[in-house]
Amino acid sequence: MNCPNCNKEVSPDWKLCPFCGFEPKKCSNPGCQPRWLPQEAKFCPECGKALTTVDGCSKTIAEQETFSNENADLATAIKYFENEEYAKALPLFCKLAISNNAEAQFYLSLYYWYGDDYPGCVDEDEEEFVKWLKRAAENGHAKAQLGLAGSYSNGYVVDKNPQEAMKWLRMAAEKGLAEAQYELAECYYSPEYSLADSCVEENPEEAVKWYRKAAEQGHVEAQFDMWCINEDSIEANQWQERLLAAANQGQAEAQFWLARTYDDINDKEAAKWYRKAAECGYARAQYDLAYLYSEGIGVDKNMGEAIKWYREAAEQGHKEAKEKLKQLNV
Repeated sequence: MNCPNCNKEVSPDWKLCPFCGFEPKKCSNPGCQPRWLPQEAKFCPECGKALTTVDGCSKTIAEQETFSNENADLATAIKYFENEEYAKALPLFCKLAISNNAEAQFYLSLYYWYGDDYPGCVDEDEEEFVKWLKRAAENGHAKAQLGLAGSYSNGYVVDKNPQEAMKWLRMAAEKGLAEAQYELAECYYSPEYSLADSCVEENPEEAVKWYRKAAEQGHVEAQFDMWCINEDSIEANQWQERLLAAANQGQAEAQFWLARTYDDINDKEAAKWYRKAAECGYARAQYDLAYLYSEGIGVDKNMGEAIKWYREAAEQGHKEAKEKLKQLNV
């Protein structure tokens, strides 16, 4: 069974799609089950009664038409946004955000976060950013919940509160957001160095549970961690193969983490994949490739190449690469 909104595989028992937030329609007839039907569906194909969302909030036909119009406006706004026509998208996002549309609220928060990066729109405003982020999070938007967790973890605009950060992080993870699942795993694996800030106890089993959930959704760093956790077992090969599949599709991050699986095992293979990721512009790979050239690991020693790749990484803001260039007086 697939979600009619994003076409990803879903379970008939789920109350919403963890990938896009779509809620299956529910018939007012108690004998009918929730159905994964297109958003425009208004009547139950089994008994003909009006459909509502699974949470049970009833909608009149007029309300359903308004809902459809809002979806059309949202789709238009997102299209403008993706085409970098930010000024055209902004009025639509504002209108929808005021109407309590979580997706629009999240996009509006981005406007206040990036400010001048979206020309002709709004100035950067951290208060407005957090305000709209929080509204989107409260309305169930998983990415907003993850962002709000970060705000509480860092004390950004709101008072620092690791417990509140964990609350929002868990909500995002339970909605199926892979990045949140990975961050939650990190909290249980190394509480003192994570978003949790030691407000939870170390729990390796819980960490592996969330690493696995993120990895199964294609989160490549989680896949690398699952490889590390199972390094001496057959399962490690399975995770390395998944990284290889993503790397062969040109995913720079996957190429980088695949290279890490070859460190100290096959230096030439590691260098090969670091190079591929570096050539895709992945700063961490550029730094590591520079180091390999500086030491002659997996490649012939070549300080010219090392400096070249340190510069490439430094130009992207890589701190260690900048320090290396200072040490080399170049």
